[in-house]
Amino acid sequence: MSLSKSSTTVYPCDDSPLAATIDKTGKSVWLVSMPITGNRAGWVSFDGSSSGLLPYDDGDGSRTFDLIVSPDDSVTAGDETVIQILAKDGNTVKCSKELRVIVGQSFGASLSLSTSSLSNVEPGANGTVSLTVTNQGNGLDNLRVSSSAPPAGGSVQLDLTTVSVGSKHGSDKSETVGVVVTLPSYALATEQVEIAFSVLPAGGGVAYAEVTLTVSVKAIHGIEAQATALEQTGRSGSLV
Repeated sequence: MSLSKSSTTVYPCDDSPLAATIDKTGKSVWLVSMPITGNRAGWVSFDGSSSGLLPYDDGDGSRTFDLIVSPDDSVTAGDETVIQILAKDGNTVKCSKELRVIVGQSFGASLSLSTSSLSNVEPGANGTVSLTVTNQGNGLDNLRVSSSAPPAGGSVQLDLTTVSVGSKHGSDKSETVGVVVTLPSYALATEQVEIAFSVLPAGGGVAYAEVTLTVSVKAIHGIEAQATALEQTGRSGSLV
């Protein structure tokens, strides 16, 4: 057996074509089948039949099978996976070749809040939450966290705006970002403030995920009274 390439680098969910050619060395025609083995055998499929007659052709017979390599991101980017391509006559393996697949990097991220709402925050005061950024790609990545604009007179502060995270297959795939939301001093108790947070590539582009924080304003009670006169006189028993 010969392969059109013995190794290939493919990005997750992309396709890489491959041809496997079986050259005859025996003296008879036989039916060859081409099973794929290995932990990631599902990455390889046939573009057409996976079996067929291998002709004699005076001892020079051959048959070519077309395959497609399409990996997922279930391994870390840059890792090499070995897949065995076999040629069998019935249950007997006649020959085999190793195909080495190096997986490219996939990209993505998720975002979650420690709480989705902050209740009874006083006007002019602040509340705190934390954001957890988790890499959904299979390689090291730099991600940016941003927030929507707060109401006039308020503010949103993030202790980190860019985070570095490892592959989703590792223990360092997540990073926590602290957030302080300050309300305007004139915020009304009937209002609810919504702040949207997004995670996107550090270099810019479309956001991978977005979450919304709802902040309710605490009702502050008070009263002021004014008297038109501070002294009154009258006769006993009269209404003043």
